[in-house]
Amino acid sequence: SFDVDILSTMGRVHRSADIYNSVKMIAEVFGEDKANYSIDLISGVPGLSLAGWTEALHKAVSLRPKPRHISVYDLQVESGTT
Repeated sequence: SFDVDILSTMGRVHRSADIYNSVKMIAEVFGEDKANYSIDLISGVPGLSLAGWTEALHKAVSLRPKPRHISVYDLQVESGTT
């Protein structure tokens, strides 16, 4: 996610600025043509609206350089986990 509230809900310590800074560093080190990275997105997070999901997808495919692969996982909370 690129949304600070959703990132907090998931217990992530990074923020959207960190994503953009990391992609920028990848471009600086490897160049636009040779950048090779992937990202994971998680759907079904409590508080994530359809509009928020759509925005996350749009931001992911708009990254430059483009990720070579985008994985999408649906959150499943198992009994006995938090």
